[in-house]
Order: sequence, then structure tokens, then C-alpha cells
Amino acid sequence: MVLGNRLRHLRESKGLSHRELGNLTGDSASLLMRVESGHAIPPMETLERWAVALGVAVSALFFEGDASQLRDSPCRLKAEDLISLSLKRVHGDSK
Repeated sequence: MVLGNRLRHLRESKGLSHRELGNLTGDSASLLMRVESGHAIPPMETLERWAVALGVAVSALFFEGDASQLRDSPCRLKAEDLISLSLKRVHGDSK
């Protein structure tokens, strides 16, 4: 649910409603609500559109702080890995 919480925080910090962000990106307000509540995981292209509209790097949708700190981290994950982990949580897969 990290993605949903971060998305909500960033959207609200910009003073945008679900509908307003959706209008900026071409996505439905209901998709944004489902992602924020942890019931949907969007494709990478959608994450990229949201990041551009919110004026942040895609990594900011997953964590707070400076993305450059991840470069030297032994547990650095690609966005695809983060999405996969989030999907496993949504679907209850504990592997």
C-alpha cells in the first residue's frame, strides 16, 4: 500500500482531486481511487504519467526522500520489482 499512500500524499500536496489529476493524465478518477486504496496496481506507463503530472520522479511514488540514496543500496529494486511485490500483497501471495 506504499504506492497508494504516496500517491494520495503527493496528489493532496498539489491540491488536486482525483478528477483533476485524472484529467491531467487521461486516467479515470476511479482508477486513482483504486490505486490509492490498494485495490489496483497501474502499469509503468501510467506511473510515469502520474509522476510527470505531479512534478516528481517515478521513485517518489514509492518512497519519500532522495532517490540517489538507492544507488548504493544493496537492496535496490527496479520499479517493476516494486510493482510485482505490490501485486503479490494485493493478491495475498506470500511467496
